[in-house]
Parts: sequence; structure tokens; C-alpha cells
Amino acid sequence: MMYKAWHKNLFLFFLSLKNNLADLEPPKIAKCPDDIHKTSKEKWTKIFFPIVTVTDNVGVHLFGTNRKNGSKFTWGEHNVTMTATDKAGNTVKCHFQVVIVGKYIRFYGF
Repeated sequence: MMYKAWHKNLFLFFLSLKNNLADLEPPKIAKCPDDIHKTSKEKWTKIFFPIVTVTDNVGVHLFGTNRKNGSKFTWGEHNVTMTATDKAGNTVKCHFQVVIVGKYIRFYGF
């Protein structure tokens, strides 16, 4: 911020004050992914997460997930968390599940 002030002798002084207001606003994750449901005969299935947009009023510092995008999941329910942190340390989390259901093949004629 820049403030102008007139001295009584008509000298112009510029006073620069640092804006020390704290950033209390966390980042925003636009459209947290819906749960992902897959049926697979394979024990391990590679899953790719949808792309999300992360924004913040002062800038996003870190973004990550507790499971790497494109990692393999086995049968069952798995919790995935996306976390974004801004430069002031504010954090937001987004949660969804990856559900893998086993598909069994019937064999005939034994």
C-alpha cells in the first residue's frame, strides 16, 4: 500500500506500509471427483483420477494425493484424499473412494 502525506512545509512524503493482513482463506478444489467404481477380473487395476482445478487468492503452494494417480488398486474399497495448501499454510482436503469389484469367470466342461 502507498500512502501520500503532506508535511506542514509542503514537502511530499511517501509512506509505504507493508500489508500485514493474514491470509485466512484456504485454497479451493473445484469439483471433487465422484467415487470411482470398476469391475475387474484382474486382482490389480490401474486407476486414473479425474483432473481437478485448484485455485487460491494468494497462490497454491502444494497439491497432492495420498495415492499416486495411475496407481494400481486391488479388490475392495479404498479412500483417496487430495490435499491443497496455499503459501500461507491454509489447507483444503477432498475425499472420494475407489471401489474395485472382482469379476469371476465361470469355467464349464471340467
